[in-house]
This record gives sequence, C-alpha cells and structure tokens, in this order.
Amino acid sequence: MDFSAHLLFFFSLIGVFNGFILSVLLLIKFQEAKALRWVSVLLILLCIRIGKSVLFYFNPELDKTILQIGLSAYFLLGPCLLNFVLASYSETKNRYLTIHFLALSGFIIGFGILMPYQLHPEIWQMWGYKGTSYFWLGYLLISSYTFYRLATDKSANGNAEFHLTLVVICGCWLIWAAYFFSSFTSYITGALTFSFVLYLSILFAPKLLRKPTANEKKYANTHISDDEYNQLIAKLESLMSESKLFTEPDLTLPRLAKRLGTSHNKLSQIVNRHYHCNFKQYLNGLRVEYAKHLLSSTNMPLEHLALECGFNSASTFFAAFKKLTGYSPNSFKHSENILSDS
Repeated sequence: MDFSAHLLFFFSLIGVFNGFILSVLLLIKFQEAKALRWVSVLLILLCIRIGKSVLFYFNPELDKTILQIGLSAYFLLGPCLLNFVLASYSETKNRYLTIHFLALSGFIIGFGILMPYQLHPEIWQMWGYKGTSYFWLGYLLISSYTFYRLATDKSANGNAEFHLTLVVICGCWLIWAAYFFSSFTSYITGALTFSFVLYLSILFAPKLLRKPTANEKKYANTHISDDEYNQLIAKLESLMSESKLFTEPDLTLPRLAKRLGTSHNKLSQIVNRHYHCNFKQYLNGLRVEYAKHLLSSTNMPLEHLALECGFNSASTFFAAFKKLTGYSPNSFKHSENILSDS
C-alpha cells in the first residue's frame, strides 16, 4: 500500500480500536446503568462490523468466516439499538430486552452454522448484506419512533439521557446511510463515518455521560408538564398567602400534596425546582418571614409567636430564625424598634 492507502487504513481502523476501548470503559464505569450496557454492546457490534469492512476493503480475499462474523454483528445492530432506547425510557424489564437480543443472536448464529459463508457465499452476499441492511433499517425506524413517543410522553427533552439517545440514533442513521449508499460513494465510507460519529460523541461525552444528581435520581420517574407545574405553583402560593397553611405545626408534605390534588413526589420536585430548597426549608422560610412581620407589628411573647408561626417550640423557632436571618428574634425586634423610633 502507498502512503495515502496507509493513511486511509489508519483513520478507518482507529475508530474501531477506540470504539472497543470506549465500550469497555462504559461497562466498567457505568455498571448500574442498563441503558449504557446496551450502548456498550452496540459499540462492540459496530466495531466488529466496521472492522470487517476495513479488512475486506484492503484485502478482498479475506477469510469468509470473518465476513460471516461481521454480517452477523450487522444483523444484531438494530435489536441492540431498540433495546437501548427501551432501557432508557420505558419500564421494560431488562430480562425481556436480553431475551429479545439473545433470541435473535441464537437465530443468526444458528443460521451461520447451518448455512456457513464458506459453503453458501451467494446467500450471504445477496441476503446477508442486503437483508441485514433492510433489517437494520426497520429497527432504526422502530427505534426512532419509540424514542420520539417515549421521550415526548416523559417531557424529557432537556436532559443528558435525551441527548445521549438522540446522538446514538442519529449516529446509527448516518452509519446505515453510509453503507447503504456506498455503491454511489465508497465502501470505506461507512468506516470513516463511524470514526467521525465516534469522535464527535466523545467530544460531548462529559455532558452526555454525566451521572445524574441525587435529585435527578429521586425524581427519575416523576415528570411534570409546564402547564401542571405552573398550575401547582399558583395553587401552592395561593394557599400559603391566603390560608397561611405554613402556620399549621403538623403540616406535612403528603398532607399539603393532598390539599393541592397532587402526589407528594411531584410537590417535592416542584418545591426543589422552584424554590431551590427542600420542603422543610421552604416551610421554615415562610414561617420566619411571617415571624419577622409579627415581630415588627406586635408585642407578642416569643414563645407564643413561635407557635403562631407554625413552629413546634421556641427553640426550633430561635434556631430557624437565626439561621435564615443571622439575628436572634430579640435582636431583630430590637433593631426594628430602633428603626421605627428614628
């Protein structure tokens, strides 16, 4: 091979090498993420498929067994992609996804044993390549539709999970198109496209593969539309300002959620998202603000005032007030009196 051929071989095969490394890293680093396990399997299958293409492009006399392995991996790309989408967005149990994948794996392996490439090259050349191309196309369409439907239903188009799934699906479409239309370009285009997609994905990997925060894990299955969010915020603020529910010392998250006609998970998520604090901190903030008003406008004894604001005891009132204002209730009242006298 001349220098340009060596260069083409290098850039075609380096994506395969790095793809294998990335798949192993994903398996090691994200062991608990079932969706990323399917990404790892998808990467391995793509690497086998692309590796076969590169070797065949530079060595047309490649052993038929390697060609059979490459086409078998090609056959399994679609099922693996669909499993990834379902693992990301649906409640489908992982064992069903595994059964789906293993059943098709068993089929293609069995077919390869009964009809090996060595003895039936015409079948593999015609049906093996074209058939698997259309088979993958079918799964690409199903996966894309499933992603669109599930992602829309869950209103999840702003998170890392959405972006990762979108990148994987778009990357698969590009690779499929590169191979399907290779008769108009070059057979090696598929391998180069894979390298391009892989490195582009790695560039955005920190964002795509970031681990979810504690709150994201907590609310992973709680999804709120913008309309529902705005309605609940309006109802919550109305209840607190007009009815002063925060003055009830036994007010709990489930009890308030029931008053609002929602679940406590949704209410907790809304409070976290809108007020950037948890429910207890939210209540204490309202109670302290009300206490400041009473301290400025009345001469109510502090113990009585604490109960009036919804605190269970004077000690919890003093601690919360000091934490949020930096002053003790007495110091705050004294400073307010000085300001009013002046």
